[in-house]
Amino acid sequence: MTEPTAPVAGESRRLYLVHFELQRAQINAWCWGKGCGKGIVGAIDLGPNGSAIPCREPNCPHLDRQMVEPMGTLSGVSQGEPVYLRKLLPVTPESTENR
Repeated sequence: MTEPTAPVAGESRRLYLVHFELQRAQINAWCWGKGCGKGIVGAIDLGPNGSAIPCREPNCPHLDRQMVEPMGTLSGVSQGEPVYLRKLLPVTPESTENR
């Protein structure tokens, strides 16, 4: 996992996934709250691994780390776009006091 990067040549867009069950507090604070507010309402079923919230923001200000290589692609709406798993920074009283 590393710093976020813009799509490379040949990639039009990237789809980022944030694991819902493991990062629910971060999603509520950052993705759906005042921290970013660009969170997509919906979820992607990861089967036995739970579910994830999709994100299209390439430069997430609350990113802890993300995969360097895509974990694969999804069919349907993403039309074969590369999919990267993200981990967001933890939510603390200090990180949310000036939002």
